[in-house]
Amino acid sequence: MSLRSKLVVRLSLGLIIGAALLFIPAGSWKFWQGWAFLGVTFIPSILAYLYFYKHDPQLMERRLQSKEKVSEQKLLLGLAKPFFLAIFLLPGFDYRLVRHPLYSGSQVIWLATPLALGSYIAWPAFALLIPFYVFRLLNEEKVLRQELPGYSEYCRRTRFRLVPFVW
Repeated sequence: MSLRSKLVVRLSLGLIIGAALLFIPAGSWKFWQGWAFLGVTFIPSILAYLYFYKHDPQLMERRLQSKEKVSEQKLLLGLAKPFFLAIFLLPGFDYRLVRHPLYSGSQVIWLATPLALGSYIAWPAFALLIPFYVFRLLNEEKVLRQELPGYSEYCRRTRFRLVPFVW
C-alpha cells in the first residue's frame, strides 16, 4: 500500500472512530461541541500529515508503523487504548441520551480503572459498583418524581436511565 493510501486510511478511520465515539452516545448529530472538537482535533492533524508527507515522507512511514517492539510499550498501549475509548464516550453521554449521564460515565470509568492499573483481578470488585449505582438511581428517580416538578415528563422524553438503547 502506498504512503498516500496509508495516510488516507489512517485519517479516515480516525475521523470515523472519533465521530462514532462522540455522536453514538450523544444519540444526535446536533452535538455541536462534538463537531467543534473533531474540527479542532483533525484539521491540524491533517495539515501536519500533509506537510510531512510532502517534506519528510520517511518520517511519515516511520510514524505509521504502529507495531511496538518493546514489551513495556506494548503493555502500556494495550492498557491505554480502552481507557481512551472510554473517556471519549463520556461527553456524548452527557448530551442527555440517558437520564443519568454522570452515572453512565462513572460506570465506564470504574470498569476501565482496574484495566488501566494493570489489575485484572480487581475488575470484578469494581464491577460490583454497578448494582450500587442502579439502586441509587432507582431511589433517586422515585424521590425526584415526587419532589421535582417536570421530572416525570423528563423521564418520558429521556427513555434510557443508564445504558443507551438498553436501560
